[in-house]
Amino acid sequence: FAKCISLTTIEIPASIERLHNPMFSGCSNLTTISFEKGSKLQYISSDISSAFAQLYKLTTFDASACTQLESIGKKTSTRLPNLMKPMWSSMKHSSPSFA
Repeated sequence: FAKCISLTTIEIPASIERLHNPMFSGCSNLTTISFEKGSKLQYISSDISSAFAQLYKLTTFDASACTQLESIGKKTSTRLPNLMKPMWSSMKHSSPSFA
């Protein structure tokens, strides 16, 4: 989906287990990322800042359906200036960083 400026919202299908770069980089009109109920997502790229680069309008990142999420990259919100309140389920190992 990288550089898809017409993308405004997306719900990641439950069958997706891993998200890698450049995922949504340059999707400048994307406002909402959510995950389908029963998500099998386990991993989000360690280079999260480039995976989500230039998401100027992103206000919602709802990962509450991701009950199997084990790891997520550091510096999660450094390139997400408008992200109001991310939602996370209980993670098995590491916590995301919002610095």
